Amino acid sequence: MIVEQKKIKYLWGKETVWADTDSYRGSFMSIKHGQTVYDNSKVSRKETVYVLYGTLIIELNDGQHEVKKGQSFHLDTGIERILRAPYDDVDIVVISN
Repeated sequence: MIVEQKKIKYLWGKETVWADTDSYRGSFMSIKHGQTVYDNSKVSRKETVYVLYGTLIIELNDGQHEVKKGQSFHLDTGIERILRAPYDDVDIVVISN
């Protein structure tokens, strides 16, 4: 079955949701250079982020984490996070449940 993708434009970039079920969600996110994403909506979900392009800064309560192209980062539920693209554009894949 072909899944209809949901494409969303934001001031900070864009998101393409390519899977959205009761069990999980998958999306591609493109964050423009110099932009910040205040990602409080995902606090109730576990997420794994994979960086396709660029260097992503993830800010959590315990500090900043630099995630480079080809690296993954896991986020547990209940943790507010801020995503930043300070060096260049960043493309990521996000899987959550």
